[in-house]
Amino acid sequence: MKVFDQVRASLKQSGFAGRGATIALAVSGGADSVFLLHALHFLAAPLDLRLCTLHLHHGIRPRGAEQDLRLVRALSWRLGIPCFSARRDVPALAESENLSIEMAARRARRDFFTDAGRRLEIDAVALGHTADDRVESVLLKLSRGTGLRGLAGMRPVHREDALTLLRPLLDVRREELVAVLHAHRIPWREDTTNRDRKIPRNMVRHRILPEIEQRLHPAFRENVLRSLDILREEEAWLSDMALGLMKSVTAPRRGQLLAERLRAYPVAARRRMLQAWLHECEVEVDALSFETLERIDALCAHDRGTRSVPLRGTLRVVNQYGKLRVARRGERRRAGFRTEIQVEGETWLPGPGLHVAARFGRGIQRDRARRIGEFPARASISRKAVGGHPLTVRSFREGDRMRPLGSGGTRKLQDIFTDARVPREERTQIPLVECRGEIVWIPGFRIAENWKLHDPRQKAVWLSIDRKGPEEDG
Repeated sequence: MKVFDQVRASLKQSGFAGRGATIALAVSGGADSVFLLHALHFLAAPLDLRLCTLHLHHGIRPRGAEQDLRLVRALSWRLGIPCFSARRDVPALAESENLSIEMAARRARRDFFTDAGRRLEIDAVALGHTADDRVESVLLKLSRGTGLRGLAGMRPVHREDALTLLRPLLDVRREELVAVLHAHRIPWREDTTNRDRKIPRNMVRHRILPEIEQRLHPAFRENVLRSLDILREEEAWLSDMALGLMKSVTAPRRGQLLAERLRAYPVAARRRMLQAWLHECEVEVDALSFETLERIDALCAHDRGTRSVPLRGTLRVVNQYGKLRVARRGERRRAGFRTEIQVEGETWLPGPGLHVAARFGRGIQRDRARRIGEFPARASISRKAVGGHPLTVRSFREGDRMRPLGSGGTRKLQDIFTDARVPREERTQIPLVECRGEIVWIPGFRIAENWKLHDPRQKAVWLSIDRKGPEEDG
């Protein structure tokens, strides 16, 4: 049968066939996923696959959801396939995270799949998206604005961190699989919301696509699918190119991009790098409008102050002094720290993830750090000035002042950080070395005037700070 041949070919191309892989089938109870269940059961033995089913009770339609669950369990039992289910309150998630029901349901499903994959040692999760879903998604994305990535659409194999998603039905038309279910008298559930034409996807499915096929071209879907295959291949090549460029615009701190370096690239390359970066930051890139992506790109024009672009839910992209990061509105400020430095030894700061070394020496060791927050950083201070007093490393506090080397007087650290473009959220993680109640060194900046060495042979305390774990050797 043609549809089974299409599914078999897709599974072979995915690389999972013939090696005893465990595939979890995401079965909602609808026609697409019920066909997926029976098609993979039919192909499991010849392709050497082990199967189980996953079903999420989403709580959107309480009575209907219970019936969905019962059907999925019954079909799985009839085929001898183990079924695993979970319950999530998707409406509550949507309200708490300020998401649409559709987006909240997608997140709940993805979290469920990831957790199941880890607990059950699943190699991949198979989804029931069809050729019709591909066409509908393209029209929806065009309506809100998209680029080549959005137009290329769904991929047969898609990896997200520890989760691998398979879509073996992407070449199968919905009418074909429904015909198979009818022919074999296999039951499925119809979601009543699928008939609601106020929902954009239902409007496209039941009204817009039939109208196009009737008035514009009867083979519209086939032509779109052919174009999508071409775009998907070109998109894969261009995405690999963008990932190669990412290294040149990534800031030392993980998860941040440098706006100045991004600006050096053409706008097409910037968009691709931004999409790749947002995906790494666990932002649902496919849900972003073209306008939102353009606003994020516009942030790259600024190197001073703080600007942001809101995303869906509680996320936003922030540009602070030329560094882009993804933040969550209302995120808590990181806690401060205070630790005594072990001289002739090493001290580990778990909060900011820094390693402090202090030892006695003579003369000045030059600092290689060029700005505050850059590590490794080194300094030499007068051993005579330290005397027998302890050295302490601590976090920034409002009102802190310092008399920097070469300065005529004291300065507020807040002003020093502002001039150095240190974002507010990062200031509590900058280590400050203190002795006798005075700040004697800001790594990447200067030591204090009263703690300088007057002679290259003078006894000193050599300090160094780097991003190393306590288990690593210096």
